[in-house]
Amino acid sequence: MVIAGGRLPKPRLTAKLAKRVQPSTLQRYRQAYVSFMSWIVASNILLPSLVFLDYALLEYSELLDSRSDFSLILSAVVFFFPRARGHLAYASQVSKGWMLMSGVKHTVPMIRAFVCAVAQALCLAGHPRLAAGVIGQYGGWLRPSEMLGLRRSDIVLPGMHLYEGGSLYVVLGFGARSTKVKREQSVEVTWGLAIAAFRFLYRTCTGNLLVPYSYQQYYTLLAAACGAQGFQDLDFTPHSPRAGAATDFYIESRDFKRTQDRGRWMAETSARIYLDRARAVAGSLAQRAAIYNFLVSRPERIGNIFLFA
Repeated sequence: MVIAGGRLPKPRLTAKLAKRVQPSTLQRYRQAYVSFMSWIVASNILLPSLVFLDYALLEYSELLDSRSDFSLILSAVVFFFPRARGHLAYASQVSKGWMLMSGVKHTVPMIRAFVCAVAQALCLAGHPRLAAGVIGQYGGWLRPSEMLGLRRSDIVLPGMHLYEGGSLYVVLGFGARSTKVKREQSVEVTWGLAIAAFRFLYRTCTGNLLVPYSYQQYYTLLAAACGAQGFQDLDFTPHSPRAGAATDFYIESRDFKRTQDRGRWMAETSARIYLDRARAVAGSLAQRAAIYNFLVSRPERIGNIFLFA
């Protein structure tokens, strides 16, 4: 198989092909692909076949600082040059070897006591909407992008009688925008404090988004809140409330299938990544959480942020 002209082609995508990924991901792919192409040209490297492309990626990996950078360029090359898929054996082995060298960092589950403690710190720091978002994220087992992307029109609160009898829980609908395969999704939130949080967000919303923060802002403010409460060493991330919800539910129910269904994981292996980590750290987290348990039993201590009629 020969690459025309001995060079990788320029990225040319139709609107339909570009829809395979999010716009932000497409932009990152373009930047990585262009950087790799520039290095190819500057190094005067010819690519008469995919074998030489594989060798070029192997050499290029030595110039990069992290596995994530290499994974990005590898994904970009395959995205813009699909015929390379399955023909980059060396590059694939480099990625796997790099992972073994650096280790896999799993999400640390933020169980309920820590969620309440983080919310309290965010309130004290002047970010009540993000505090409510974190509580809602835990209550709905939401991915960070789902929580940050929630709009007022996505929520059905108790008392909104769309059908006879109404409901005693919050319903969140994401449509098809929250998953890579564009699968329609919705969740039910039954935790009382999370319901109050969503009432607060719904009734005080003045713009399009319920929680108007970027992912980077969330990451930074979450780290500051953890530091303020003294558990920055636990390395919580914006994915931790979702992992914590799955952890708490699984420990209480011991039901893997129900946990997988509530977490909306299509693949069993994806759910087990969370739950294996949960079993490994459950004991130590429970001991650390003991000093914050008063926030769970007395949720009003989080602050007077959930004001509703």
